[in-house]
Amino acid sequence: MTDPSTPQTRQEGTDGPQSAPQASGGPEPGRGGADAADGGEGARTHDYGPGRRCWGHDFTIVRVLDGGRVSAMGWGPILTPRIRTGDYLLLDNRGSATRYQVREIAYQMDPPDMWSACLDFAPRTADPKDPA
Repeated sequence: MTDPSTPQTRQEGTDGPQSAPQASGGPEPGRGGADAADGGEGARTHDYGPGRRCWGHDFTIVRVLDGGRVSAMGWGPILTPRIRTGDYLLLDNRGSATRYQVREIAYQMDPPDMWSACLDFAPRTADPKDPA
């Protein structure tokens, strides 16, 4: 029996859901360490920027809201840890990457990697502690 708090993904060639692979041995290049709900230490950065969008790893902006907030839907990642509240998304914006922080995210049942999210504009800073 799996832990209900563990993200579940369906991987090609398997008969059922499996736990998403977890990073080991520290942060991956360009990513934070362990997950953090506040976007601080440990928030991951998921790259949907220029040249990174493809089948199964894409997004669309559904609505632009006031205050630098957007509503988005997307797919992926499949083989890396799921996007969580507090993580950052680099989104393609006419050939350059714009960074948003995940305020809320919900995954769909089918397909299991499809998500809808509320994102806050989060420009990069020169702070070396900044995860992206």
